[in-house]
Amino acid sequence: MFKVMSNQMLGHLFALFTIFIWGITFVSSKLLLEYFSPLAIMVLRFSLAYVGLWIIHPKFYKVRSIKEELIYMAAGITGVSGYFFMENSAIIYTTVSNTGLILAAAPLFVAIITHLFTEDERFHINLAYGFIIAMLGVALIIFNGQANLKVNPLGDFMALMAGVIWAFYSLAIKKMDKKMSPIFLTRRTFFYGILSGGIFLFTFEGGIDLSPMLTTNSWMHILFLGLIASGTCYVLWNKAIRYIGAVKTSNYIYLMPVFTMVASALVLHETITAMMLVGCGFILFGVYISENGVKRIILLFAR
Repeated sequence: MFKVMSNQMLGHLFALFTIFIWGITFVSSKLLLEYFSPLAIMVLRFSLAYVGLWIIHPKFYKVRSIKEELIYMAAGITGVSGYFFMENSAIIYTTVSNTGLILAAAPLFVAIITHLFTEDERFHINLAYGFIIAMLGVALIIFNGQANLKVNPLGDFMALMAGVIWAFYSLAIKKMDKKMSPIFLTRRTFFYGILSGGIFLFTFEGGIDLSPMLTTNSWMHILFLGLIASGTCYVLWNKAIRYIGAVKTSNYIYLMPVFTMVASALVLHETITAMMLVGCGFILFGVYISENGVKRIILLFAR
C-alpha cells in the first residue's frame, strides 16, 4: 500500500513539475522564433534531447515485435512531430489566444480517447464539470477580459487536431511495456518524432541555419528546451502516466496558462491583471473538481 501511495504521489509531482516547465517554455519559444522556424526549433530541441537521453541510457534493445515498434512510431509522430506541426501551423492561421484556448481542452480529449480504447480509465461526469470550470479560467487568463475571439476554421481546426493528437500520444504511452526503462521508451519515441519532423524540415525548408547560435544567446534556450523541457520532462510525464494514468496526468495541462502567465510577467514584463488572477482560481477549482468531484466540495461546506 505504501509503495502504491508513494508512486501516486510521485506521479502527481512529476506531472506538476512537467507542466510548470512546459508553461514557461512559451517564453523561450517566443524568443527563438526570431531566429528559427517552428519546425527547426522542434527538430533542434528533440535532437538534443535524444542525445542527452542516449548518454544517460546508451543501451539499445532489439525490436521484439512489429506491433511494439508501431506503438513507438505512433507516439513519436503524435507526441513530437505531429503535435508541434499542428500547434505551430494553427498559430499561422489563427490567433495565439484561440490556439491556447483550444489546446487547453486536451485533458477532455484524453479522457474521451482513453474511455474508448482502454478499460481502466473511464469517463465520468466530474471530468466534464472540471473541464467547464477550468476552461472558463483558461479563457479569463488568455483573453484577459477582452472579447477578441475570432473564429478561423482552418487554424482553429488545426489547434483542435493538436489536442486530439496529444490524446492519442497519451494512449500510445499507456500501451507501452511498463517493464521497459522510461528513458529508453522516451528516446525511442523521440527517434521517430525527429525522423518524421526532419523529413518535413529538409523537404520544405532545406535544413537549419545554425549561425544565430554563434552570435546570440539562442543556444541557451535550445539547451533548456532540449535537455529540460523535452528530455527530462517527457520522461517524467511518461512516468506520471504510468503511475496515475493518462486522465489524471492530463488534468495538469489546465495549469499551463497559469505558469505561462507568471513566466511572461517575470521575463517579458507582461502585466498580471485581476481578471487573470480570477482565472487562476477557476483553473485550480476545476482541477480539484476533476480529481475529487462535486460531492467532496459539498461535504466540505456542509461541515
